[in-house]
Amino acid sequence: MAKYNDYDTSGEEIFLRPSSAESKAGPLPLQPDIKPAAEEETSGSAATAPAAGAANGEQTLNINKNKSFEASVNSFSSKDTVKGKRKKKRSLGVNGFVRMVAVCVCVGIFAFSLFKIAQRMVDLSAAEKAYESLNDLDGNSLVSHPKPVRHVPSSLDLLSYLGSGYSGIELLDPNTQNYYDTLRETVLNIQKDYPECIGYITVSGTKISYPLMKTSNNDYYLRHLYNGEYSRAGSIFADYRLSDNFDENMNTVIYGHCMTNGTMFRGIKLFFDDVYRYSRAQDIEITIVTADGVYIYEYFSGYRSEGSNFISMFRDDGQNLYYYNFLKNIRALNTIPKNVGYNANSRIVTLITCTNLASKPDERYVLHGILKNHFTF
Repeated sequence: MAKYNDYDTSGEEIFLRPSSAESKAGPLPLQPDIKPAAEEETSGSAATAPAAGAANGEQTLNINKNKSFEASVNSFSSKDTVKGKRKKKRSLGVNGFVRMVAVCVCVGIFAFSLFKIAQRMVDLSAAEKAYESLNDLDGNSLVSHPKPVRHVPSSLDLLSYLGSGYSGIELLDPNTQNYYDTLRETVLNIQKDYPECIGYITVSGTKISYPLMKTSNNDYYLRHLYNGEYSRAGSIFADYRLSDNFDENMNTVIYGHCMTNGTMFRGIKLFFDDVYRYSRAQDIEITIVTADGVYIYEYFSGYRSEGSNFISMFRDDGQNLYYYNFLKNIRALNTIPKNVGYNANSRIVTLITCTNLASKPDERYVLHGILKNHFTF
């Protein structure tokens, strides 16, 4: 019968296989210093006699009963462990340093972008509030434009026009008259504090409704509001080479930014992008109100250009032939057809704004209007 020990030194229960006489597989290797539990000595001595089967040639295990599992654990020391290799600290190296710098640069760019976006939003908000205060003047909205006024065969003062007896001429209704009077009062009020305001401009069918500024150069109002406050939105301003007397200007050139929030001259871009631009062009009116009178222009020509020919200045100084050729050239560039007559004495207004194309930084939207009506106060 097989001999067994309850537990070996690993703590697991084992059964001893039969001896060589009981098994064909051959004898098990002896485990020194381990004796069978059945051969415990009664005297308490550490040595015991060999098992009875040993005299008969049987191989037995010599198990030391006093070396228990707990004793073997207690005898375990750090010398019995296998020393592992300590990990070496990885040096940053050139590649790691480059990656670290790249991450820092990306984080810096991201933070700077957020700052600029926030700064731009605050700036645009301040500009909108400054111009909204004008649109709410006397409780009237200056954005809404009166219905188009029919062409008057001759220039009349406003009072004469109201009492005109011309057949087929639509007289100004009270709302239109109040509209022009309110714009004139707005100009006079602005001029008290900001004398560089020369008028007020509106474009029907758009949100364009702003004071018209003019100074000694074309740079200042690119980044300043009508009240002198610095702003990326800038102002709507006339070319500094123009005369303050609109009657002397053959081509009144006016600039404004194409702001992405819909303000300033963004309405011009929206007009060109509108699928109904052909029908809108038939009725669109550009109105400039000064302290002296009202100038109403109808659509004449519109296009995109990278040149600067459209800002040519002309005065009524007898060079009408050159001016007439200029009108022919800009009329030929027109992309939105409308039948409008013109001659060497026609007055036009030219509105200019950016197209905001990165691939064409010098390209501009150009919108020309030809003077249809002129009233004096």
